Amino acid sequence: GVWCAVKVGALLNETRFRRESSIALSLQSPRVAQCFEAGTIAGDSPQFWLAMEYLPGRTLAEILSISDARPDAETALAIACEILQGLAAMHQ
Repeated sequence: GVWCAVKVGALLNETRFRRESSIALSLQSPRVAQCFEAGTIAGDSPQFWLAMEYLPGRTLAEILSISDARPDAETALAIACEILQGLAAMHQ
């Protein structure tokens, strides 16, 4: 089996969720976690769920909070470039 992470949240806009989950399921990029499956949970307060690739490690917020100092310009630029590569893949 494959380890995966499951994200669950309030279903505020089903049309938007369907569109965005369709994009996420088709996306193949080393800068974005791969989505395996998506769906909704019916009920009084409908919810969505996404099953995606589990990536062990720390979040960017955790990494940045370890040190009181801000990252140097070279590190900040490298982080920004990786984020922008992921965003570019999502908008192709």
